[in-house]
Amino acid sequence: MVPTQKLGIYWGNTGISLVELSKDAVVNSAFVSFADMEANAVVGLSTINADLRLLDIVQRTLRSSSFSVGNAYLSLPSKDIIVRWFVIPWVKPDEVQGMVSFEAKKYLPFAMDELFFNYYPSTITKDGTRKIGIVLTAIRKVHYERYYNVLVQAGINVVYSEPSAMSLLRTMVYRKLVNTEQTSAILIAREESCEIVIASKGHIRFIRDFSLRPAQAGTEENSDDLFRLKFFNEIRMSLDFFSRDNGGQDVAKIIAVSSGLKLSFFDGMSEDVGLPVQVMEHFQVLENTNALVDIGYLRAFGVGLSGQVPTVIDFNLSEGNVHGGAKKAEGARPPLIPPQALLVAAVVCLCAGLLAASWWWINGQMQKEQALKQEVSARLGRNLDTPREDFDSKITLLNKKIEAVKSLPLKRALADFFVYFVKLMPAGMWFDNVDIAYTSTSQGGAAPKKLSAADYYVVKTSARMSITGFASLGDTNAEFELVNQFVVKLRNDARIKQLFPDVKLKSLQARDTGAKQKITAFTIDF
Repeated sequence: MVPTQKLGIYWGNTGISLVELSKDAVVNSAFVSFADMEANAVVGLSTINADLRLLDIVQRTLRSSSFSVGNAYLSLPSKDIIVRWFVIPWVKPDEVQGMVSFEAKKYLPFAMDELFFNYYPSTITKDGTRKIGIVLTAIRKVHYERYYNVLVQAGINVVYSEPSAMSLLRTMVYRKLVNTEQTSAILIAREESCEIVIASKGHIRFIRDFSLRPAQAGTEENSDDLFRLKFFNEIRMSLDFFSRDNGGQDVAKIIAVSSGLKLSFFDGMSEDVGLPVQVMEHFQVLENTNALVDIGYLRAFGVGLSGQVPTVIDFNLSEGNVHGGAKKAEGARPPLIPPQALLVAAVVCLCAGLLAASWWWINGQMQKEQALKQEVSARLGRNLDTPREDFDSKITLLNKKIEAVKSLPLKRALADFFVYFVKLMPAGMWFDNVDIAYTSTSQGGAAPKKLSAADYYVVKTSARMSITGFASLGDTNAEFELVNQFVVKLRNDARIKQLFPDVKLKSLQARDTGAKQKITAFTIDF
């Protein structure tokens, strides 16, 4: 049985949104701002870490807002969530979990034992053969446990958790803005960033965040048209990536939710992407709910509806590594001990523990110092009386050797750089030719002609590189914009700056391929 009263919580980038629900009605809400961690730091406890200060703010918010629900449903931020879609052969139901665990290792960047994950299987037909499609969501245990521990210490009993994209989807389906039988894209657009969530059959299939930071005011690049062009181009690239990654499956509709952008900004979007687009302000999603004035509240509201929207799958990451499709969160027993009593007991235990730990630490340090003296005397042996100046001279010589060896020009480092460099390259671009020239000189001038055993000098190595290539998007203006964005990205990348501090776009021109299609050629110097 699904509890009728729940506390929905969304942990966002700027704070924590809390919404108390009775069935599907909002009865209370609050927001915990992370900015208060500095403005209202715990007096006299400045050495305690940020989690304890956050714990204090959460507890004060709960008390001042008079929340009455102990069981909480947590919506986890997308930045920590991993979503993968893959296909496995048709197997018996009791063999699916083993097959998923085996296949998932190919698609996840972390070891399985480092993750809490959940998955949902669905029957599909591919190339005329019946197979099983798997959508898998995961979060690193270290990230999940940080959120969980703060809430539990605040007296909140977390019984269910899911990706915030699922919470948002559930809210949109509940409001009949998304049809689960279609593949739909939900677009959350802010002034400087955007999140796109693509869902089908009641579960998420694709999540992507991208920045929309405008140029400085007063520049030509800050025009509304150019800003809109970049925005629409990012949407098209997201849709194309989803289609390629999902066997050509296309999105049927886009629901754009604005938070800070004028609705007129979306004019022409439907024609540009070739899809029907429904645009609304974020406060229009939930009618007659004046308290929910932020995107975070939509996610907190959605996770609070878990188990109440049958067409949306419940992915409960709180249950650990289990099959998530048919799992529904049940209410857990509220804490028997009041949170205030737990806090007092925790503070007393903390003080006693600090005193005991201090005594043990001081005693241990004295014993370690005595043991270290004995160990040094034993190791030095007959060299115990050797003057310190002799040791310093040997250390100086060794350090000089090490610096000389470290400075040797290792061209293999540039090969590793190319692997990283190619990963930065956006879709629609490719390289045609790469020219590299190395220059090596000794620090302070030429290397000595005759070297003795004590001669070590530092070699300074530099490299110059020129790359030519092409861009093809079917639109010359878009290709020019793509190349310019790529050059800016290279200039701002910290790793590339170490090898090539000066990146220049030497040439950029449109060329006719002879097949009634133009491409853009470019040359980038490093």
